Amino acid sequence: MQMPETDPQILKLTDKIRLYRHRCVASLGYNLYEKAFDFLKSTVARGVATEERRSGLVGILGQESIGFWAILDQILFYEDLVRELQQDVA
Repeated sequence: MQMPETDPQILKLTDKIRLYRHRCVASLGYNLYEKAFDFLKSTVARGVATEERRSGLVGILGQESIGFWAILDQILFYEDLVRELQQDVA
């Protein structure tokens, strides 16, 4: 049985998370990235409607940067996947 830290699937996903996070921070800055990511994470957890999420993200990022929503969503998805894989391996 492989340790969670060395599982190839987990390593590949954490690399993707790092890449996407870097892309967001490089374009938006750390504070804006954190604010948008935290907002998205909490609204997803509470089951907030898509339009309300979009409106909140536009308020944080601005209309010109709303495209980062897709990347933030991917980070959330991959983080959840890593957690699931770690539980399966442990």
